[in-house]
Amino acid sequence: MNPTLDSFRGMICEDDLESAAEKICAIAAAAGGQLRIEAGVWAARVHQLRKSMRLGTLSRDDNAVERARIAEAGLELADLLERKLHPLTSMLVKKRHTILFLAANPTGTDRLMLDREARAIQVALERSSFRDRFELVTRWAATPLDLLSELVKLKPTVVHFSGHSGQNVTGEYMPERESPRGLGPECGLSSGKQGQTLFFHGPDDRPQAVSVAAVEETFGAAGSSVKLVVLNACYSEVQAEALLAHVDCIVGMGGLIHDDAARSFAIGFYGGLGERESVAAAYKHGLAAISLEGLRGHDCPQLKIRDGIDATQLILDVDPR
Repeated sequence: MNPTLDSFRGMICEDDLESAAEKICAIAAAAGGQLRIEAGVWAARVHQLRKSMRLGTLSRDDNAVERARIAEAGLELADLLERKLHPLTSMLVKKRHTILFLAANPTGTDRLMLDREARAIQVALERSSFRDRFELVTRWAATPLDLLSELVKLKPTVVHFSGHSGQNVTGEYMPERESPRGLGPECGLSSGKQGQTLFFHGPDDRPQAVSVAAVEETFGAAGSSVKLVVLNACYSEVQAEALLAHVDCIVGMGGLIHDDAARSFAIGFYGGLGERESVAAAYKHGLAAISLEGLRGHDCPQLKIRDGIDATQLILDVDPR
């Protein structure tokens, strides 16, 4: 890995986009050609965002989403520059595991800090010893068909859904005052009909419910590369159980989980994977992270393991097939 590019990546992970914009232009000057132009365009996006913030033309939510998108584009640009400036080193780098982060927070649902969760995962991976083995790819305002198309295109090893889950008798989203990630009772209590759907963005940006059967069918059709799924949404234990037919390990939520607890679990979990810990050990790291922050929800994340799979031996360090 290139120290200068690592410094650029670090600035992005620390949310210092302005300093990153200055550095990337200097780095890209050595590459020349199209990459130099792309670096200039990326830096212009950073400056435009800063201007929009100063003028107040973007809402707080829109600003957060745009910052996350710019950060993702910056990390992809760093990878392109790495291959251009150090082709031999890039050839020797082992294939990365793709982590597909699907974010869904449709209009009319409680606002979630999904941008902070994605950034926290990126930071945890970048700080880990095996950071060069993972690539986080984010998809914002995810629609149901995004799940299918990204499984086919990216062939990810890990799929992480972050958003809302739950159902009432009509299958429509019903906000819950007690927690922004779902509806119904707290963890450890009966959830009744909860957990029957995941809510994606519909054509009108309103919540579109996707059934357990549809999610299972999708992974059966296009999810052969996936070894691990994280459903960071309330009452997603039902989906987790269903996906065992196609995926080795799934983390689902057994009840309500609050936004900060969901984010803390993700930090601990992916930080563990980035240190070449097994899925079982990384799961424990996630639970410990919730406890260390003094948050409710330690008993919400549930690790489901397919028959014949030993999660203590499943380590995402070997090359993806």
